[in-house]
Amino acid sequence: MVALSYRPGDWLGIVRSGIAVVLPPGSDHAAVERIWNSLQEARGVPAALGALTTALGADITALPSFAILGLSREMHVLLRGPLVLNCRAVDGTETQVSGERVATWSERLLADQQRLALALGTPASGDGVRLPLLEGVVRLSGLEVSLGTAAGGEAAPALGPAPLPTPVPERAPAPRAAAVPAPVAEPEPGSWTEDTIAPGEDLDRTIIPEPSPALATEAAPERAPAPAPRVEPVAPATPATAPSLIDAVPWLRRATPGPESTPAPGSEPGPAPEPAGDHDGDTILRSELPSAAAAPAPAGAGPLPTGPVVLAKACLRGHANPPVAAACFVCGSTLEETPHQMKRPALGSIVLSTGERIGLDRSVIVGRQPAVARVQGSGMPRLVQVPSASGDISRSHLQIALDGWHVLVSDLKSTNGTVLVRHGQPPRRLGHGETAMILDGDVVDLGDNVTVRFEGVP
Repeated sequence: MVALSYRPGDWLGIVRSGIAVVLPPGSDHAAVERIWNSLQEARGVPAALGALTTALGADITALPSFAILGLSREMHVLLRGPLVLNCRAVDGTETQVSGERVATWSERLLADQQRLALALGTPASGDGVRLPLLEGVVRLSGLEVSLGTAAGGEAAPALGPAPLPTPVPERAPAPRAAAVPAPVAEPEPGSWTEDTIAPGEDLDRTIIPEPSPALATEAAPERAPAPAPRVEPVAPATPATAPSLIDAVPWLRRATPGPESTPAPGSEPGPAPEPAGDHDGDTILRSELPSAAAAPAPAGAGPLPTGPVVLAKACLRGHANPPVAAACFVCGSTLEETPHQMKRPALGSIVLSTGERIGLDRSVIVGRQPAVARVQGSGMPRLVQVPSASGDISRSHLQIALDGWHVLVSDLKSTNGTVLVRHGQPPRRLGHGETAMILDGDVVDLGDNVTVRFEGVP
């Protein structure tokens, strides 16, 4: 059972329909009322996030600090700003989630939790009094969520300055039984075993020759008091059967030989042809590796995962989706319950008024003569040049950045500004250096009859 308690303070806490929303002091009362009314119909944290951004505005830079907590056994948490969530799991481990130093917000899924304490960075009032909370709007300086009792029926310990549970001393390991060496099987060519030489392994090995039958018969009747070290017989090498370098590396394999190279039944494979030129016979040429681009992509495969590793939910076909998605944005199928780390695909595409379409697999700079002075991270942004007959468009006018699952646009202090056009809302001019979060179908007007339309944004 989920139980809430709070300490009085100046922040605003809104609890309704299994969702807790925390806003900073001085929040607009009309916005708080709109969020309260929206939570009545909200279904989960994604709907609560949509209600919050609608009530407070879509500009990502103008969003205040906030926290959204899904009050269930698996806590879905969103934090933005100087808020810290201290968590203690059922097994006693403690973790901490912070909303600082992020462009959008921190998002986590916390399973098997026992108690969580949200610290808002302000001193508590009321002499540390904790009051129970079921549903409503209150002023608070801290919020605690209890998700049950510890093992054995004991109450969950308080978070914060309370000491951690005393670790149980480890028991002395039991004496090991003498290991009986297992027979070593000869590996097949191309297979990977513990005896195969891995990349970087020391190749200086001592080979013990197989003892002759005469010596083995002679030494059989008399045994030394101490057990003799095990001697592994080495089978005589046969030509053209030793695994090559490509067979010893599990992540590289030679292409399957075609029908013309298949030997006839009952015939012995002949020796490998001599390498031409300076080839040593062991080095793998780039032309010998199978080409991934040669294989056509299956139908409905969606954008290839070329981006960084992010928290995502996979559908039945393996498409990566945002953790807050209800269905796959590629094929529409159902998603798995628990997200995990996956490579992010392209976040849709942009369509210029010139007809050019560009996939959003990395950041983009659009302008009359775009340039980049400094590159942050490992990816070089794509530079897209657009025509400007009257010179209204600046050299580097607009930046499109990818942050997690979000697409952000920033006006690069252009001369004539940038206008964001969203369906159902009046056009809004971005200020110099202002950043806004993009939704699917948004259009950005750069002036001089040049527009950028966003399609397929998850």
